[in-house]
Amino acid sequence: MKHLIISVKPISKLIGFKPEDVIRRFGETTQAPRTYDEVKAMYFGRLAEGVRAEDYENVLPTAYRFPEGVVDQHAHLCEAWLQANQRIIDMLPNWSDEALDRAQVLHPAIGMISMREMLYFTVIHNRLHAGDIEKALT
Repeated sequence: MKHLIISVKPISKLIGFKPEDVIRRFGETTQAPRTYDEVKAMYFGRLAEGVRAEDYENVLPTAYRFPEGVVDQHAHLCEAWLQANQRIIDMLPNWSDEALDRAQVLHPAIGMISMREMLYFTVIHNRLHAGDIEKALT
């Protein structure tokens, strides 16, 4: 859960910015939009090459700090993850289809991808770890 929170929080923050601000910071995409399946294949291809979250310090928490006063760490992690994902859902209407395809952002393992592709990745990544989460909850 810590890894998922660290991977989704930056996207939940970026989607809260105006598209033109994201474009000003990261630039515009120069390639045709990729589909969900293309992003999935690209990501799984990188995994097959041996890329792991451990390769990127900003993606894998080495020491996750809980806010002071947290008693139920499990509940806190679940709530933090839910809040970050809900923010994405809440902010998405502020982005047009054109803006989602124009604005690019940096994915640590894949490189520069459009905001839409980053949202695809977020779904793919959460689904990838869903089995791990289910095991941890039982």
